[in-house]
Amino acid sequence: MECLTITQGGGAHAALEEGNNWIKNYSEQLVNTFSGVITPAKGLAFNFDYSNTINHLANSTRLNKFTFLTGSKILQQTTGVNSLTENRDRNYYNVLNVYGTYIKTFANAHNFKLMMGFNKEKYTSDNVLAQQGDLLVNNLANLNLGTTLLQADGSASIWAVQGFFGRFNYDYKNKYLLEVNARRDGSSRFPTATRWGFFPSVSGGWFVSNEKFWNPLKNIINSFKLRSSYGELGNQNVGLHTFSRILPLGQTSWLVDGSKLNYVGAPSPLPSVVSWESTKTIDFGVDIGLLRNKLTASFDWYEKNTTGMYVTGSPLPGVFGAPEPKENIAGLRNRGFELTLGYNDHFIVKNSPLNVFATLNVFNFKGKLQNIPILTG
Repeated sequence: MECLTITQGGGAHAALEEGNNWIKNYSEQLVNTFSGVITPAKGLAFNFDYSNTINHLANSTRLNKFTFLTGSKILQQTTGVNSLTENRDRNYYNVLNVYGTYIKTFANAHNFKLMMGFNKEKYTSDNVLAQQGDLLVNNLANLNLGTTLLQADGSASIWAVQGFFGRFNYDYKNKYLLEVNARRDGSSRFPTATRWGFFPSVSGGWFVSNEKFWNPLKNIINSFKLRSSYGELGNQNVGLHTFSRILPLGQTSWLVDGSKLNYVGAPSPLPSVVSWESTKTIDFGVDIGLLRNKLTASFDWYEKNTTGMYVTGSPLPGVFGAPEPKENIAGLRNRGFELTLGYNDHFIVKNSPLNVFATLNVFNFKGKLQNIPILTG
């Protein structure tokens, strides 16, 4: 004989008190790493590191009908749904880095460092969603107990990047500094014709305070450095299917012979070209250290120009019948400065050390959007 429990109160409170409606979340992560270094000769080293990250996520939602008393006449009311929803998500992320470095000094004055390497990343994921209704047993949660299939769905994604990189460093007696970087990266988010991008950078510095003519000022301005740099970076954070014709799947909202119909929609229009977003930055700066570097100051003036921003393209007539595709057409220019002042000192107070740190940062920049499509007419 089945016993019916009746709860007094509002619907949500009644469902909580009966305890047959619940949500359970589960997550599991496994991280594997492996690395090694080989030094076959003095100043020469080969580095290898590999990491693999696995994430498993699970979500279970159990809903049951419940009965409660309501109204001025204390009437019995049953509401709610009887269903079970199971959601499973798995994703895998693999990263491989292989690079070598060579360090050499000539005549105790010329210092060289060369690094070259390879990088590869890959990400895959899949998701499964299932929902059953009218379960035969109220206090159990298993899809096999359902008598009505409410939903069955799934999705998957994959992307990968790989690249080659190099860096060259040179300094002469820690006075004149030079660094040259270069990367060539490829991304699966772009078609074959525009998949690869080249991103160089160069920077130089002059430690004026290490020159002989600076010695009379050493006691006051013990550190003075001038520097400048120019570099280019690439951004591949766009959609996964920017150059593929994706056919959307779905079900009608109306019934035919008691069932919804499956349908395949028309693909969205594709852009004429899609590629890397590029950011070029030029910077001039100066670093100063006073009173044995107790007081420091750093000033930078920079200009950053971003081109090929991935935005919605030029407006199309309404009769086109589809939204405008995104394209690499917009730009952004940021120009500004940054000033940082720092103070670092220590004192002895009652035989105990007291360290004092303070930092003041002031910055200002002005940004200007360029080539943004505007509806005219």
